[in-house]
Amino acid sequence: MSDPAGGACAPHWGGNQLPGYPAFIALSWFLTGEWAPAPLVAQALAYAAATTYVVRALIKTGSSARVVIAGAAVLVFSPTLVAWPRMLLTETLALAAALWVLGIVIRSYSDRRIPTLELGIAFAVGFFLRYDFLLLAVPVVIAGFSIHRPPEALRRGTVVVLIAAIPYGAWTLRSVSAELPPLPPYGLTNNGEPLAPGTLKWMGTWVASPYDLPNSVWPLATGDYGNIQLPDRAFANADERQLVGDLLAQLKNSELEQVPNHVDAAFADLAALRHSEHQVFLRLGLPLRRAAEMWLSPLPSMGWPGEIGTGRSTLLEVAKAGNASKIIQFAWQNAGPAVAKGLVATWRYAILAGLAVLMVLNAIGRRRDGVLLWMVVAFALIRTGIFASTLLVEARYLLPALAWLEVTVLVALGQGRSRDSG
Repeated sequence: MSDPAGGACAPHWGGNQLPGYPAFIALSWFLTGEWAPAPLVAQALAYAAATTYVVRALIKTGSSARVVIAGAAVLVFSPTLVAWPRMLLTETLALAAALWVLGIVIRSYSDRRIPTLELGIAFAVGFFLRYDFLLLAVPVVIAGFSIHRPPEALRRGTVVVLIAAIPYGAWTLRSVSAELPPLPPYGLTNNGEPLAPGTLKWMGTWVASPYDLPNSVWPLATGDYGNIQLPDRAFANADERQLVGDLLAQLKNSELEQVPNHVDAAFADLAALRHSEHQVFLRLGLPLRRAAEMWLSPLPSMGWPGEIGTGRSTLLEVAKAGNASKIIQFAWQNAGPAVAKGLVATWRYAILAGLAVLMVLNAIGRRRDGVLLWMVVAFALIRTGIFASTLLVEARYLLPALAWLEVTVLVALGQGRSRDSG
């Protein structure tokens, strides 16, 4: 976390995730003589390779040409998946690794066996990119027990865990030997310090969409306290508004890089009070609202150039006004981003509609799409539930589940009438 130019080279676990993506960037620059676009080109190639792998897995299962074309088309043309390589974020590589696992699962049903070595390597790579990659264990476990008898599934699962744990274990030994804590930290500021937990917990009692984050969590994380701007719904009453205003004034008028302990403790007390008074809403109502926002909001650009007007604030003001003529005029003035957002939203709604149709047809016995459909639904629900229970409420965090869902829905629809796909 030290300045590289200073030569101190202070060791760290890797930030808010293990250092898989920084290593990928460093390697791409090493191979190209520090050509600036190299990481973007390399991650686009990684996504293309994962796409090819899934298509080859579909071919190996003996699927019809219609099914293979459906699977290929969704990966090549899906507006929710294909724009991410242009951004220097972990999304593209996490998506590629998730598709790698999807291809392994599809091929496993054809071979009637889980390939432990390859699956272990895939999980090792994915986990070093993002901690949440472990959630892919949900569909993989379901696949393992549907292909193998329980003892064999447990044996193979143990081998996969051990293989995946080797690089993490090595990195842990390196970190501990460098006098770092035995577990990786999470939730860090730009300076590598832990985010103020009490303040963060209080924000977690009202943040409902990604458009709340730029004015709350992000300024908190970067130490830009002067730009913390809270909506009216952040306050339970006038007394809380006054107290929070006083606390924020202390932050804005200081040169501190960290939230003082007494300020953080005051926010923690407010959060505890709200949790005691609104347990049902905070445990169920708010997560459901976040989940609906993540899946149904028409505003995310999903990797496409999508800034409209002067930014998110202008877009939200127009959207919340609910005036149809102003919305149409605003969209016309920002046609490119508006078309991108409209295309992304329409595609996501179409996929969800297709999923609903498949589930209804399976429920009434008109189709038998097998365990793959239900494992993908379970994966999407669990992933959504976990992220909706946190402040990580951006639609991009649904990408691995969304990719699995899109491929499964299109392939199932491509199969036509009722048949058991395994």
